[in-house]
Amino acid sequence: MDTAASDLINRLAALEAENAALRSQLQSCEQSCAVLQAEVIELRQRGQVSSNAEVLVNRSAKAVNVISSGEALKRSLDLLSTDPDLDNMVGHVLTAIAHQFQSPLTEYWSQDEHTAYVERIYWKGQILDRAAIRHVFPCHVGLEGFKVPPAMIDGLPLRQRKKTIVYDDHSVNPFTKDLPWVISVLLVQGLPKEINVPLFLQDTTIGALTIHLPQDYQFTTEQIELAQALGHQVTLVAEMQRLAEAAKQAAISHERELAAQERAAELAKANESLQRSLNQLANDRNLESFLGRVLQEAIR
Repeated sequence: MDTAASDLINRLAALEAENAALRSQLQSCEQSCAVLQAEVIELRQRGQVSSNAEVLVNRSAKAVNVISSGEALKRSLDLLSTDPDLDNMVGHVLTAIAHQFQSPLTEYWSQDEHTAYVERIYWKGQILDRAAIRHVFPCHVGLEGFKVPPAMIDGLPLRQRKKTIVYDDHSVNPFTKDLPWVISVLLVQGLPKEINVPLFLQDTTIGALTIHLPQDYQFTTEQIELAQALGHQVTLVAEMQRLAEAAKQAAISHERELAAQERAAELAKANESLQRSLNQLANDRNLESFLGRVLQEAIR
C-alpha cells in the first residue's frame, strides 16, 4: 500500500471517529433531556413548584436548549447519512444551523495559510455556491479571498485557530467596519453580530463556519457548543469532499498516464513502420516495387 492510500485510510478513520463522537453527543443530549424532564415531573408531584420556581424555570429552559440542540444535530446527521451528494451535505448543515439560530445568513469558508474563501452560504432559504454568491452578493469579501489579520483571531496563524469567536458588532470592528460587504450587506440587513466557529481536523484548521445575527441576539453557552458540534459536521463533509476530489484526480491522472503509454506505444510502432519504409526506399529505387512494399507495411 502506497503512502497516499495509507493517508486516505487514516483520514477516513478520523472522519468515522468524528461522526461517532457527534452521534454520542446527540445521545447524551437526549439522555440529559430525559433526566431534566423527570426532575420537573418530580418537583410537580412534590408540590414544590412554587418554592422551587426559579430552579424549575432554569432547568426547564436548559431542557428546551438540550432538546433543541439534540433535534438540530439529529436532523443534520440524518441528512448526512441519507444524501449521497457531497455538495448537498454542506447545504443541509448550513440550513440546519440557520433554522436553529433563526439566522438568515450562514456561511461555510475554506482557507489556506493566510486567506479565507467563501464556498457556500445559506441565504433566506436558498443555498448559494460561489457562482450564485457572485451574482447575488458581488461585493462579498470572501469571493476574492479575505486575508485574515492575526490580531483578529487572537494573534494565531489561521491554520492553528481552534477558538470560537463572537464578533459583537462588525460596524465598529477595526478589521471589518470598512469592508463593502459589511457596509452594504451585513449592516443593511441588520446583521452586525457574528459567531465564527473554526473547522479543524486533528491539528489543522481547514475553514470556518459563520452565523450572522441581529445586534440584540444573545448567545448562550449551549448554543455556542451546538454551533461547534454542527461545525464538526461541516468539517466532516469538507474533508469527505477533499478526499473524493483527490481520488477523482488520482483516477484521472492514472487514466491519462495509461492513455499516454498507449499513445507512446502507437507512435513507436508508427515510427518503426516509417523507418522500415525509408530503409526499403533507400535500398530499392524501383518505384512500383517500393509502393508494393509500402502497401504490405500498411497491411502489417
